[in-house]
Amino acid sequence: MKKNGFSERVDYEAKGNKFQVYIHKKRYQLARKYVSRTDNILDIGCGLGWGTDWLSLASNSVIGLDTCENALQVARSRYKGPVFVKADATELPFGDQSFHTVVAIEVIEHVKNQDAFMSEVLRVLKQDGTLILSTPNKRNLVARIANLFGIEVQKNPYHTNEFDYKTLDAFLTAYGLEIVYKSGLYLPLIPPLGRYMVKLVESGAFYKLLFRMGMTAPGLARFSFAVCKKL
Repeated sequence: MKKNGFSERVDYEAKGNKFQVYIHKKRYQLARKYVSRTDNILDIGCGLGWGTDWLSLASNSVIGLDTCENALQVARSRYKGPVFVKADATELPFGDQSFHTVVAIEVIEHVKNQDAFMSEVLRVLKQDGTLILSTPNKRNLVARIANLFGIEVQKNPYHTNEFDYKTLDAFLTAYGLEIVYKSGLYLPLIPPLGRYMVKLVESGAFYKLLFRMGMTAPGLARFSFAVCKKL
């Protein structure tokens, strides 16, 4: 799956799936509620940089990190506030306890060695630092209904390992993190009805409704969103 030539990276300024852009922006808008002006922030998997720039409106020090140099070139040309760095999320080029906050929006499911990823995140986080993370919920409403009929939902080829709403808790707490806020984002509609409604209904009210429904029924939502403290 390609997003305007950038694999699994949403381009906010290109024409495309407006709903997908809306959901990605909402994740960063939620994340910004948990940062302050004096925080040093690392945005892992920053892609084309919109979210990193959004975080920079709330903090004086924000670094966006990605493995795709082409995406980073676009980010640097569009956004002058953050610093953009090319690096692997399992080998972060920063010292111990460098950041108050690490943001990883739709990243961990792409990482082959998730244990190495978490170890690096914890290493660069300050004591009492915050990890803000979102990732797909593999046991969302559509997947559960499909399973009732013996149908396996096709796995995203770019994802190495996905969590459901409960196993994400166990994964995060195993690393000594305290989950201070957790929610679901976006309640998926049953296809093919869902696909047609997304195409036909382009109103902000419709997007907001699906987003709120996901927060009300987090175990059925398409994505999980968590804010954790390093103890």
